[in-house]
Amino acid sequence: MRSEQSHIRDLEPLAATPLQHLFLAGNPIEDFAPLAGLPLSTLSLSALPRRARDQAVIAQLPLTELVVDALTPDTWAFIKAHPTLQAINGHQRSYVEALAESLTAALRAWIAGPETPARGKTHLRAFATRIGSREYLTLPIAFPFDEALRFCSWQGGIPASLPTSDDNELVMAYIRAYTCSEFKVYHHLGLELDARRRTCRWLSDAAYHWGNWLFPLEYAMSLSGTPCFNSSDEISGMRGWTISDDLRVRKYLVIEWAA
Repeated sequence: MRSEQSHIRDLEPLAATPLQHLFLAGNPIEDFAPLAGLPLSTLSLSALPRRARDQAVIAQLPLTELVVDALTPDTWAFIKAHPTLQAINGHQRSYVEALAESLTAALRAWIAGPETPARGKTHLRAFATRIGSREYLTLPIAFPFDEALRFCSWQGGIPASLPTSDDNELVMAYIRAYTCSEFKVYHHLGLELDARRRTCRWLSDAAYHWGNWLFPLEYAMSLSGTPCFNSSDEISGMRGWTISDDLRVRKYLVIEWAA
């Protein structure tokens, strides 16, 4: 059941239902008690509830996947204690837990003062994987595209830019190793679109000549003139790149650095 950003406060109508997937991010939920005993495997929230009794209800759910925008110390503690979770924000639990301390420090520093470049524990490049002449790091954080650009710049990188099909295949293989979800996982792509000029530019300044990206771009622009781009992982169909202003689509971040 997808009911994100729907102004829902009362969950009582869901009590004793057979729901397995529930997306509630962006709703001012007042009481989570009606979820007690539901066979939920997937739950999406903007943040974990503050009240201990509500957290206790969620802790007893047989969740395998949690999607949560606010990655706070309380969130990490909840994840560590939950016995059945396998995926957090589209990424494998073990991968996310390995990043937790440094990612928390980075997000705190980013919020406190993004004008100061990341360094020490706040610099996440130490976790990156080298692929060819670049390094990549997939992160379980969802940002709007403009904020993703700023966060990458703060980290000294850019959103993943993949000018060739070989680049796409190699980076997708890396992402598949660390992502895990029953639903499609989207990532920001380091491609700027200009609907008026019908041009595009890789943020890495690589030449744009890969035809596989061309049709979705021209199709979207011809229909609406709105920058909207999608290209899926052809192997599993469960991962994809996107440039879109649609806030209903949660888009995670893959940072790219020049090696």
